[in-house]
Amino acid sequence: MNKMRYILTLVAIAVALGATSQELSKEITIDKDIVPELKETSKMTISPQIPVSTIKHSPLSFNDRAKTAEVSAFITQLEPADNVDTMKLSPYRGYAMLGYFPIYNLDFSAGYRIVDSEDMKLNTWVQYNGKTYDGKVRSGEEFTFDDHEVNVDIDFAHRISQRTLLTAVAGYSFNAFTYPWKKGFAQNVHRTNVDAKWLSSIGGLKYNVGLGYSYFGFEKGISAATQTEVDSLAEKYRFDFGNALNPIKEHVGYVNAGATIEMSDLSTVGLDFATTMLFDEHSTTEWWAQYYGSGCYENYKPYNRAIFSLTPHYDLTYKNLKAKIGVKLDFQAGTSVDKNFTVAPDVHFDWSTTELDWAGFTTLSAYANFTGGVHANTISSMFEESHYFSPLMAYDQSELPLVADAGVIFGPFKGATLELFGGYAMANDWYMPIVDTDERRHENYNQKMEQTDIRGWHVGVGASYSYKKWAKIEARYTVAPQQTDKQYYIDHSADKESNGYFMWRDRAKHVVNASLMVTPISSLDISLDYEYRGGRHTYEMIFHSNQFINAFEYNRVSLGHVNNLSLGGLYRLTDQWSFFARLENLFNHKYELLYDIPSQGFTGLVGATYKF
Repeated sequence: MNKMRYILTLVAIAVALGATSQELSKEITIDKDIVPELKETSKMTISPQIPVSTIKHSPLSFNDRAKTAEVSAFITQLEPADNVDTMKLSPYRGYAMLGYFPIYNLDFSAGYRIVDSEDMKLNTWVQYNGKTYDGKVRSGEEFTFDDHEVNVDIDFAHRISQRTLLTAVAGYSFNAFTYPWKKGFAQNVHRTNVDAKWLSSIGGLKYNVGLGYSYFGFEKGISAATQTEVDSLAEKYRFDFGNALNPIKEHVGYVNAGATIEMSDLSTVGLDFATTMLFDEHSTTEWWAQYYGSGCYENYKPYNRAIFSLTPHYDLTYKNLKAKIGVKLDFQAGTSVDKNFTVAPDVHFDWSTTELDWAGFTTLSAYANFTGGVHANTISSMFEESHYFSPLMAYDQSELPLVADAGVIFGPFKGATLELFGGYAMANDWYMPIVDTDERRHENYNQKMEQTDIRGWHVGVGASYSYKKWAKIEARYTVAPQQTDKQYYIDHSADKESNGYFMWRDRAKHVVNASLMVTPISSLDISLDYEYRGGRHTYEMIFHSNQFINAFEYNRVSLGHVNNLSLGGLYRLTDQWSFFARLENLFNHKYELLYDIPSQGFTGLVGATYKF
């Protein structure tokens, strides 16, 4: 179900088509079943910035299918360059890609550059991704998993002067999928996004301003209950549902700005400002508790909140050291806000030398990052993790007091590189998947996100070796102990918390990634990839209706380990025509993406790409 896309862009298909980085670059993707893991956001770089290294976590993402564009409008803080280079021209203005694999896995993508001049670009593209497969759930019953997504996007860039750049993007995404537990019920989701950015500089002052808006909306609310059943529940529990059973719809607005000014040839100071405003018609976590008699929440009322962030920072480049030292100040207001003010670090160090003479290595690099802040859990971000969470719920904010990562990289030396890395993170009110098996719930939504405080470390080692241009092999291993105190979920005690790596929402303990890329001839690439995720599990919440004390029971439930071997190939017949094939899960290994959501098993995509 969850899918990661193998991004075969037209700058593409990796190296494949030989286009420059400014040429056609709309993503073409291949589906691959994956497991939940938080995607890290990265700063768009439009000009030279401090190239702070970051931990390269296991390259898994938890979106359910290929996403070729960010439909949720998180505006990136950009740093304008002193001089915006002329936009390079491409010999091609369009592309088309089609891929298919039985029984039904179909991907199509096409794009065209409407305006293609040295100072202006206007691109548009459309993409469809669909899949249908049968999977057996824990009860032994077999369901059909049916999922389709369409994305349409248009983006614009205009170099107004050597120091000024204007960009804008607008996108729409439509999803149609079935709930496997409710035969005959189909859900539709609409998402839109628009944002614009202005980047410029005056002398030693560089600044940027961004505005954005995004919308997310389910079409249907209650899935398993008929209106008669809802009326019966309302009468039984004497509760007026109001609009609480209507599908959730969320509006998000953004205003971002940033500026830096030179203090000397080696240093700058800057200030970033960001505002995120979320508006939901109703909310949120435990709305059904009202008609089960276990609470008196009024969650069907409007649920609005805002996050204001200020980040002053000092940037330094001195010899082999590059550093950014900042502090992130977050102010919150609105519904369900416990802390109005939080402080978190925004500190980065990157050091390297090529003058080392130790054990044959001449190059050594080290990096450290300390970040944090308030995290807005938009409905769109939860939807990217799983489509099967309730369409009636919005989500509170989470706080990241500290996310620390550091590492040392030896090499490259004669084609070889070795990296040692690790980190520690603290997350408060972080949403982790659990399973609600309360037999009284009429909704059949057994997927749920529960807030918890989680602390944990992770360490790992990575290595790579390249032999000229013919072959490259990479391997990476990460361990992150995971242990949840079940009592926390029961009584939310302040002294109870989970131990684990918050970014891995499947609670994996061991993660291995390895890849081999071989180019026997210049027109052919062959890849072999392997991924393993062990110790994956979730927690099952059981409600005992005949008990008043200790009515909730939490049990650890295994999701099965991921053991995925993949084989791919790309053949460039001409500069315009390319053919690709990707076979996933060659072992046909069965596991669950989330509780009761089986993986697709052996699958793949075979197709062709054409540039024109």
